[in-house]
Amino acid sequence: MVNKFNNLIFIVGVGRSGTSLLHSILNAHSKVCFLPETKFLRNYVLKKNLKVTESNYKKISNQLNNDKRFKRLKIDSGEILKVNHTMYDIYQNILKIKSINQNKSNIGDKDPKLIEKINRLHHFFPNSKIIHIIRDPRDVVLSRTKAKWSQKHPFYFHAIIYYMQLSLGIKSGRSKYKENYIEVLYENLIKNPDYELLRIIKFLNLDFEKSMLNFKDSSKELVSEDELEWKKETFLPIKKNNFNKWKLGLTNFQSFIIESICFFHIKKFNYKNEIKLLSLKMLFVLIIQPFLFLLNVLYRLKLKC
Repeated sequence: MVNKFNNLIFIVGVGRSGTSLLHSILNAHSKVCFLPETKFLRNYVLKKNLKVTESNYKKISNQLNNDKRFKRLKIDSGEILKVNHTMYDIYQNILKIKSINQNKSNIGDKDPKLIEKINRLHHFFPNSKIIHIIRDPRDVVLSRTKAKWSQKHPFYFHAIIYYMQLSLGIKSGRSKYKENYIEVLYENLIKNPDYELLRIIKFLNLDFEKSMLNFKDSSKELVSEDELEWKKETFLPIKKNNFNKWKLGLTNFQSFIIESICFFHIKKFNYKNEIKLLSLKMLFVLIIQPFLFLLNVLYRLKLKC
């Protein structure tokens, strides 16, 4: 029986960067288990960390029982709710139950939006490990314009979100978690999974297992029916050519705007920046930088509210 965690692991990244794929792969390791994506940590712990009292017990219990994402845990609320416990304590109970049921001492949670909450994560879980997966912004934007949950927004909105979230994630992860923070390029993961997974597993102080690449059963544990539309690829073998899809899926104008907004991230991670209209692009980059800076400031102030 597991009494404590060797690793508490969080997978973060801009939405549509490959977090679900990595989620399923690591969950397939014989000594690792992950919660299904519930948003529990973000919605209940990092936001308010409410304390359970005799007066609000029933209200919180009803809220959890009516939360369809919480139901994915297959845990009765009465099993984890205790008077005078905070939501942090309840989250710890969830992790404990999961690890005992699986008899695994390395447990994790995956939520792309936690990329905005790394500072808060560090406050509650200073010894946890953060795996930040990063993908070419053009492929991310293309994917987000097709996903049901995000297609209502214009492509440039997704490019700006990418810019702000990635900037914040890198800064917070590197400064707060230091050696307990690792960045993984999605393209490296799919092109050379053995090497990249070995790097991740070493980061977790575990042994590499080739069986991690047979993650179909793992995906069945983690992905619910209502997520199949945008997570169906987690049931298939890794597609080593699943990159640069933007070259056919985006117009020249769209790629120009995305590359201009995410210019420095594309350069930082050695993604190929199209040379077309380079002088015009550089001018546009210089023009929009003050606007992006202001948006970044407002975005971070909003997150602190």
